[in-house]
Amino acid sequence: MRKNQKGFHALEALLILVLVGIIAGTGWYVWQSNKKTNKTLSEASSVKYSQPTKKQTTSSKSTISTQTNTQFFVIKEWGVKAPYSGNLTLTIQSIDNQSVVVSSKELLAHPDATGCIGPKSTNFVIQRYGPNEYTTDDRTGGSGDKTASQEYAAGTSFLGNKLVKVGNYYYLYQLTEAPCAQSVYEQNSYFVQTDQVFKALVPKLEAAPTQ
Repeated sequence: MRKNQKGFHALEALLILVLVGIIAGTGWYVWQSNKKTNKTLSEASSVKYSQPTKKQTTSSKSTISTQTNTQFFVIKEWGVKAPYSGNLTLTIQSIDNQSVVVSSKELLAHPDATGCIGPKSTNFVIQRYGPNEYTTDDRTGGSGDKTASQEYAAGTSFLGNKLVKVGNYYYLYQLTEAPCAQSVYEQNSYFVQTDQVFKALVPKLEAAPTQ
């Protein structure tokens, strides 16, 4: 009887050891699985994803303001000027209170610049009138029976040109009829260019501030 009890106790102890071993093995397996899972999560959370940074390119499109230095043809004695950006070099040959004789250096330097287009010629003239001054035949080809202010108000054309008012004065460009003017006009391109320049320039006359 005692032998049987001892055998039962030994079997019982063995069963308990087996159970403990199973429980211990299961616990170790679970612990290892949890450990691996935590490690993986920890590593995953420690990874930093570097977002591609957008480089802010400061566009140095500095607005280049192309400053066009406007050049002027200036009649200093009369206090007037007109914008001019052509190729001819304009000159004043003589001036008084009523008229200014103008030309271009290119024309004056031309081999044909003799006689009526030479330095003493008066082909290109800008006339100046006071408001109550009459426009006369010899100066403008006008009727001479109206004042400059009246002719200006009427829009009178003097051989294709009109009076221009700047301040208290009226200005008029004229190509005078020298004996050889017509033939020269037909033959000399500088003559034609100079005439056209002043014809377009005088209507743009404006007051020139005195400095």
